[in-house]
Amino acid sequence: MSLNKYPPSHYLTHLSLCGILGIVTELFAACLLYFVLTPFQDVAVQYQGQIADKLNDGIESFMAVVVVSPLIEEAIYRFLILGIGERFLGFAAANLIQAALFGILHLNPVQSIYAFLLGLLIGVLRKYSGTVAACIVFHVTFNLTGYLSDRYLPGEMSVYIRCIVMLISLAAGVYVFMMIRRKRCEQRTV
Repeated sequence: MSLNKYPPSHYLTHLSLCGILGIVTELFAACLLYFVLTPFQDVAVQYQGQIADKLNDGIESFMAVVVVSPLIEEAIYRFLILGIGERFLGFAAANLIQAALFGILHLNPVQSIYAFLLGLLIGVLRKYSGTVAACIVFHVTFNLTGYLSDRYLPGEMSVYIRCIVMLISLAAGVYVFMMIRRKRCEQRTV
């Protein structure tokens, strides 16, 4: 997609929506993960330890988690694998393959499952946004929200607050995704 076809304000609005979608998706996923892992305390403790190890390196971990990984992963999975796979296999099969590979990459059972689901969502976002830039913005804001919430939000939020956050982020995510889809339809008519 050429950036010259659309006014910059249209493109910036589109990318901003993808950033908002990344934020609300991370909030939803974090709350959902809490509820899923609560019955499995051993798995939850092991997972939290692995995540804490990755985030304790200061600026290096921040850059790796929030900037470098999203850029490299989106280039590989959504640009190359999904882009090339879509030509030969169709979108659905290519999206499943890239999401499965994205999940396997994370090498952690908990992360692998949600990375697979996230990979499916980001693949759909690429299809409806028409650009990998939207995927990068989504991925950066998703990881940034997770990084900041792991560091600065209280670990023991009440179940009610988690439910409220989950419902609000789900509703906001669906709404923003529909806006992204509508913006793409508007772009096609330009």
